[in-house]
Amino acid sequence: MNTQCADQTFAKISIPDSLFKIDDESCLLKVNPKVIVDWSTAVIITTIWGECHVCMAKFKEWEKIRGKEPFKDLQVVYIVTTPYPDYFLKVFYPEIKHSGILLIDDSDSFYSLNNLKYSQAHLNTFLVDSTLSIILQGDPLVMPGMLEQYEKAIKSYLDN
Repeated sequence: MNTQCADQTFAKISIPDSLFKIDDESCLLKVNPKVIVDWSTAVIITTIWGECHVCMAKFKEWEKIRGKEPFKDLQVVYIVTTPYPDYFLKVFYPEIKHSGILLIDDSDSFYSLNNLKYSQAHLNTFLVDSTLSIILQGDPLVMPGMLEQYEKAIKSYLDN
């Protein structure tokens, strides 16, 4: 499968095992993302900066996209990067409405493992296959034409 990227090419995404999941009581639990995410099909992984009020609007925008075909058939994994997870839980989390899997990265391990940069946030969203190979890279919320590319890539992947 060819990897199509907006600006640069990576072969695979690495998911660190140092991430946290928020449980029903709004407590952080150390989890192994390889266990709590269904990696048997394509997954969208996107990063959100957890200290940014404007960035929190991405959850709402993703929920709109997830309501449409072909996105309904995919999981979205939100990786929220914040050095202050307790602050995020208290201030932002109660306002977030999402149907994806939300993971907290308090040490930038996802960024480090995948050689990502905050200054290139438009490249920190990925469509990956079941082996975590990148099918498509780029944020469809901010990059013109990327939403259509995601739709085509998802349909192509699900048809195979």
